[in-house]
Amino acid sequence: MNVLADQTMALNVELQQRQTEQEKLLAQRDDISSQLQEVNRANSRLLEQLTELGQEKDKLQQELEETRKTADKRKAMLDELAIDMAEIEAQQRATENSFREEPRADMTSVGGAPSLPYIISLFTLSCNILLNQGVTTSQAPSQIGLTAMRRVGKY
Repeated sequence: MNVLADQTMALNVELQQRQTEQEKLLAQRDDISSQLQEVNRANSRLLEQLTELGQEKDKLQQELEETRKTADKRKAMLDELAIDMAEIEAQQRATENSFREEPRADMTSVGGAPSLPYIISLFTLSCNILLNQGVTTSQAPSQIGLTAMRRVGKY
């Protein structure tokens, strides 16, 4: 019987050791399970943040593209305006040069007064020059008259 009692006692000790081991393993499993759940929640939060950042990035890229398009349109408009201004200035210079080069006798009709076409040309040229210089329409009539008279040589 001693043998049987010794075996029973040895088996009981081994059973207790295994139960203790099992409890430790169950506790580890619970800890690991908790950690896994925590990691899953953290991953979910990170995924949400990543999704939000991706959406924000897409929105910013779209805004940037729209801004670039607007800038390109404005640049094209400014280029066209610069070309137009250069053409107007060239026309004005050409007109001024043609007036300077015309002999005084051709500019006057009988009696020494300036001819009507010459006065109209001076008036048109003066209007263009003053408008390009920023003279307002309320200031323009007196300025145009003085400019035209100076060109004719009266003042």
